[in-house]
Amino acid sequence: MRRTGFQEVRYEYLTGGVVALHLGVRGGSGPCLQESDLI
Repeated sequence: MRRTGFQEVRYEYLTGGVVALHLGVRGGSGPCLQESDLI
């Protein structure tokens, strides 16, 4: 295991989260977005 492994995985996780949000918005997951806005 490399020392930079954790940082790389963390970066990939954050990037994946952003991509998932964009896909969710484009996919039209309205209820989920509305619930998060209410919270």
